[in-house]
Amino acid sequence: MPAPNASGRGPTRRRLLGGLGLAGVSTLGLSGCSSYLASALVGHPLPPETVKFWNLFGGGDGVRMQEMLADYRSAHPDVDLRATTFSWGNPYYTKLSLGTLANQPPHVAICHLDRLETPVNTGLLRPFTLDELAEHGIRPALFHQPAWEAAVLGEKIWAVPLDHHPLALYYNTEICEEAGLLDDDGQLRAPTDEESFVEMMLAAKEVTGQWAGAMGINNDIATQYRLFYTLCSQAGGTLVEDDGARITLDREIAHRAVNFQRRLTLEEKVMPSDIDGGGAIALFANRRTAFYIQGGWELTTFLTAKVPFRLTSFPKVFERHVAWDGSHSFVIPRLDGGSDERIQAAMRFIRGMLDRTLTWAKGGHLPAWQSVRSSAEFQALQPHYESLPADGVVYDPRAWYSGSGSNLQVVVGSAVGAAMAGYQSPQAAYQQAREGLQELANTPAPS
Repeated sequence: MPAPNASGRGPTRRRLLGGLGLAGVSTLGLSGCSSYLASALVGHPLPPETVKFWNLFGGGDGVRMQEMLADYRSAHPDVDLRATTFSWGNPYYTKLSLGTLANQPPHVAICHLDRLETPVNTGLLRPFTLDELAEHGIRPALFHQPAWEAAVLGEKIWAVPLDHHPLALYYNTEICEEAGLLDDDGQLRAPTDEESFVEMMLAAKEVTGQWAGAMGINNDIATQYRLFYTLCSQAGGTLVEDDGARITLDREIAHRAVNFQRRLTLEEKVMPSDIDGGGAIALFANRRTAFYIQGGWELTTFLTAKVPFRLTSFPKVFERHVAWDGSHSFVIPRLDGGSDERIQAAMRFIRGMLDRTLTWAKGGHLPAWQSVRSSAEFQALQPHYESLPADGVVYDPRAWYSGSGSNLQVVVGSAVGAAMAGYQSPQAAYQQAREGLQELANTPAPS
């Protein structure tokens, strides 16, 4: 892969936003932001001890992040920590891009690791050095390695991982016990192939009388994508390679994955085929299903609903036991003329947040920071992932159009979701996904 921003050109607003499909966005669109952001974009200076932090966390994640920030402020009363939360997805990344292009970025920002490609290649981020990380006790070996590896592009370190959250299977322990699906320790006897997965679902359906499991299908493109990508990866397949320039989605593997998904909804009818994400959550929260498929971030939803449940990584259905995974991370946006003091303040903040990730883990995310991950306090948190996939996890493929909320997820997830709902055949889903991916691959990356 070419070195990021190899031409030496700095990022321009037009090139970046054009590549993101946001060329029509104007800085006037920032009028709804906080007055602090507005002052930043017009260049008003902030006190030297100020640390600006931008993030996209809402809901329960937002509550836990605010708790972590409050604790950091309490421990560092000399730091004027200013945290700003923007809407999840493209609106957040647009604000981050505009602030950086105006040369008034935050000291630290959150970035999904699977969305690093574009900000790195357009010169919006400043890489970390091993020496400055080590100065703050941050070393590669101290992290969950798949997350750390995802933070490295072009042999440079662009992010510090906060967490990871593989695709999970939630299960109602009372229903599963009645169905005879638990072992002597009260944990799910995980299936090891397609037939044992379906048998597990059918046994649970006998107890519930209607549905065995649920996941978002209607208007839930991301969840459809995560399951499909997990199944393709278990069968040894990939979606794209060569940084997104070459489409590698195999017809036979894609048909196999979609046929399994349709078997659950249309053939065995162990899962509803016409339900959205909120409806799937409601079914599991109201104990009308034994299983729910999603990342670990819905944990607090079901704790609040007092559901008797546990969760594990999505089981082995095909040859390899792998599952989709994603991570949030800390990045330092590029600032022309930024001082060493500013970088040191950012590094202290990042280290402080890593040390507080036990709070973050209470929301279902697995800490990337191993000192927290291996602590007795984290191990005592219940429930949390009982196991990780035996053969590892898979992050979204490297491509400028890949990552959380990306065009890749939209193209693949919408095609698969329509097939799982019964609106089109596996063959049509494959063709739709393949053509959509090819169109993305043919589109020049932002530069």
